[in-house]
Amino acid sequence: MANLKFYWNGLKEDGGKLQPYYLSMGGFSADSGIPADSLRVSAREYSHFSKGVWEAFDVSNDSDSMTDYFDKDRFTVRPDHPLYPEILEAYKKCRAHNHARQVKWAAKFKQSIPPPYNFELERANIIAEAAERFAYEREMKAQREAAKAQPILAPEYVANDCPRCSLPLAGCICRHFQDLPQAVMSEDALLRLQSASKYAM
Repeated sequence: MANLKFYWNGLKEDGGKLQPYYLSMGGFSADSGIPADSLRVSAREYSHFSKGVWEAFDVSNDSDSMTDYFDKDRFTVRPDHPLYPEILEAYKKCRAHNHARQVKWAAKFKQSIPPPYNFELERANIIAEAAERFAYEREMKAQREAAKAQPILAPEYVANDCPRCSLPLAGCICRHFQDLPQAVMSEDALLRLQSASKYAM
């Protein structure tokens, strides 16, 4: 296995050239099953990570030369990955570096100085936000599944005539009913559907 070293701005394999990356934490969906405090690693450049990185992690890249779509290498590091602690330290240093730059710029332009960087507070906020978002996503998914189980006949299908065949929409056999289950049609509509196939598209 390659010897990988992680820094605040990139990684090196076996002491080679620095491979720049972006580090971030959180932002995963409930359906992904990924812990909220997992880390995202994305290449800064469109060049690929080295072979050792691809062997150590589940790297993905959605580039498609047929459509001229080019993507960057990226992978997720869960807390149970053996290299998570080392990458987490690199993430902390990256965040501290960015915070120092914010303080410098705030002082230069005489703006309010941001509070000291606190990783544990940041991590707790990420986990709390994820728990709230996961609960909302699960609730929305349950509502969508419940809605799919309920047949719906829109009022306009009953109130108006079909502009194509001039039949009442409740008995129209044109495209208005092509996606509706027969269970929501009236008996008259079913008879029209069976006997007037010449109107069908």
